Order: sequence, then structure tokens, then C-alpha cells
Amino acid sequence: MPPKRRAIGRSTPQARKRRALRALESDEQRALRLENLRVHATETRSSESSDQREVRLETDRIRTNQIRYSEITELRERRLQNVRISTARSRRTLHADLNLSAFHYDSNNDYSLHPNVVIGKMNKICMYCSVLNFKNETRRMCCASGKVKLPELHSPPEPLSTFLSGVTRVSKHFLENIRKYNSCFQMTSFGATNIVRENYMPTFRVQGQIYHHAGSLLPLPDADHKFLQIYFMANSDEQIEQRCHYNAGTRREILGALQGLFDQHNEFVRLFKTAIQRMPADD
Repeated sequence: MPPKRRAIGRSTPQARKRRALRALESDEQRALRLENLRVHATETRSSESSDQREVRLETDRIRTNQIRYSEITELRERRLQNVRISTARSRRTLHADLNLSAFHYDSNNDYSLHPNVVIGKMNKICMYCSVLNFKNETRRMCCASGKVKLPELHSPPEPLSTFLSGVTRVSKHFLENIRKYNSCFQMTSFGATNIVRENYMPTFRVQGQIYHHAGSLLPLPDADHKFLQIYFMANSDEQIEQRCHYNAGTRREILGALQGLFDQHNEFVRLFKTAIQRMPADD
């Protein structure tokens, strides 16, 4: 805990003397004094350790809070108004030279060196949530000084945990084909207003609106089960066979293990099982 400052907010003889001397300064003397103070502060802070910096910032916070606590309402309103005006003026000045610069790109200008772009290395650890922040990133933006707390992420259940480890041959195969295995259990189809395919490109461009479509729970007569309909196949072996049919390169044993995992832990799949049991049997 930093030592208390007894003279905060008080008009001491030393403070009155300093104010009187500053009132007699010329513009050149004032500019020189402020420049010397800036240089001294920069040199002092550059030699600070992390602990010393935290102590200084905590002392500044306590001193500022004590000064503001002793303010009368009129002075407080005046101070806040001055802060608002200064902030608005500063923002206009900082971003003036970058206004619409994206529409007037200059290849000879290295934008990465602009002071508003350079935010330092990601080596600052938040004292509340231990996340890594950039040096000049807005402080406490990650967790609002400990006010935001995310629930702890638990390890996935087996066999998914082993599949994600990347240690065994099976897990390496799973990670190499993880998108295929993810597609095996998708419940909806992907659609878009306009899908543009060009030449031999393996990717496509989407224009307009994208959406996920959940079709009927049962296929039409003589049609194959797809997407959500696979979950309504009564036989688990038939489900695995259908998933392998639509996703070449997947393995039955992995699909069987994942299917058992979904049956046990996924609320939607368990709801589907209940719906299947309640469906009337075909005559």
C-alpha cells in the first residue's frame, strides 16, 4: 500500500508559493519547464520495473480519487466538461491525417509505422484475467477490471479427448480429417441466395443472404436419409453406413465412437431418440 498523501486537496504554503512563481513565468519559461518535466518523466518511467510501474499507477489512482472526492459539484462539472472538450479535440487531431486514407492508398507510405497503428508487442498480462494484451491497447478492455468472468472450459469427454490429442495414429487421422467428421454429424444444410463458382476454383463466393436449412425429419419415399434425417434412422449401424457414404475417407470405428458420444451427451440427439421411440410403427 503506497503512503498516504496528507496534503492532497489542501492549499499548503508550498503550493501557494509554486502557483505564485508560475504566474510570473513568461511563455518561454513555461514551455521550457514543461518540456523539462516531460523529459524527466520519460526518463524515470523508462527505467521503471513492472512492480514500480504498478505502484506508481496505484498511487496516481489513489491521489486522483482523493482529489475528486473532495471536489465540490461545480468544480467537478467544470472538470468533466474540460475533459470532454479535450478528448474530442484530441480524437479529431489524431485521426485527421487518416481520414478516408483507405480510399487514397499511397504505396510509398508505410502505414504500419503510424503512431495510431503501432500498438506494441503483445506482452502485457492483465492482472485480473491473465490475458495477453498489446502494450498500447486500451487497458482493462479484456475483462473490465475483473467484472467479466467467463466459465472455465472443461476437457472434452472421451473418446473426443483422445481423438483431439494428436498422439496416436487414429487421433492424427482424425485431426487431418476433422472437417469431414464434423460434416458427418451436421443437422442442417448450407444455402445462399447466390453461389458464384469460377472455373476450377475449389472455393466459391457467396452473394446475398446465407442460411442453414433444416428439412423434414423423414425422407420422401425411396429417397436417402440426409442431414437431420440420419438421426431418425432406427439402426445405429445404418446411421454409420449413411455417414460414411456421404463423407469418403472417414472410418467406421471413429464414427461409431462419436455417435455414442452424441447419444450420451448431446441434448438434441437424446431428444431425437425420444421422438423416434414415440413415432408410430409402420403397418
